[in-house]
Amino acid sequence: HQEIAVAQDARVRESWSEAAAALSRAQSHYARPDPLLAYDQAVCAYHAGDFSQAATAFEQATHTSDPALASAASYNLGNAQAQLAVSKENSKEAAAEYRKAIDAYRHAIRSQDQTIRDRAMANGELAMQRLQEEEQKQEQSEEQQDEQQQEQSEEQQEQQEQQEQQEQQ
Repeated sequence: HQEIAVAQDARVRESWSEAAAALSRAQSHYARPDPLLAYDQAVCAYHAGDFSQAATAFEQATHTSDPALASAASYNLGNAQAQLAVSKENSKEAAAEYRKAIDAYRHAIRSQDQTIRDRAMANGELAMQRLQEEEQKQEQSEEQQDEQQQEQSEEQQEQQEQQEQQEQQ
């Protein structure tokens, strides 16, 4: 297939975005995603820093009858989701991405490959820590908002009381 040759050439040159795009075009010729092609596309997208495309393609690669490919795809899906979480400025969005990463790592932990299992456990633990940090940030932010609203409400009440006193005089 011509697009696969383009992708291979781009990979040799480490032109990761070009390789991912070529593999995406090659994938479009199939009625449903080819898991191995999806995995290769995801790896290229990950190297290019396109973690959203990588996550989508790794997810497609998990739908395979090859347990080794499914495990590797799940592990790398977790990595892509964790990278997406890091890129989020909103704690709620980051937490959602970390939850997805943890779920992917849980699937990878079932792997027959000890290296993937070990790495998935380590990365899963790190993602859990980061999730807790994001949830704490979220709680602190909500508490600050509540305090600000309370202060504003108190200020408004004071202003009303002052206005009423002035009107009475």
